[in-house]
Amino acid sequence: DHIVDSIADSHERNPAFVEIRRCVEATPDLRQLNFEDTMQVAGLIRRIIMEVNPQADEAEVANYTIIATEAASSTVRVGQQMPSARRRELYASLKSFLLQVFRQLSRFDD
Repeated sequence: DHIVDSIADSHERNPAFVEIRRCVEATPDLRQLNFEDTMQVAGLIRRIIMEVNPQADEAEVANYTIIATEAASSTVRVGQQMPSARRRELYASLKSFLLQVFRQLSRFDD
């Protein structure tokens, strides 16, 4: 919940975020910084999951955390274009999706 809320809050506080995002995507240096930021966030989540479930396949966990991080960021960006009520529904679904992914990765095999 906290990760999605943090991303959404930062987007909502800055209504020009869509334009800023376009500038980031158009500038090689900023694209690289964005990539590094994504990898740092995904790496942090991966480390937490690996601490909870050291038997997990680390490569699989790494892949899923990158996918989940990008999915969250992209979904929040899309949500900013929606009416408030629809945006809240979308974010609730995103939280549920991420929770399911992370629960699956954190579970211990029987």
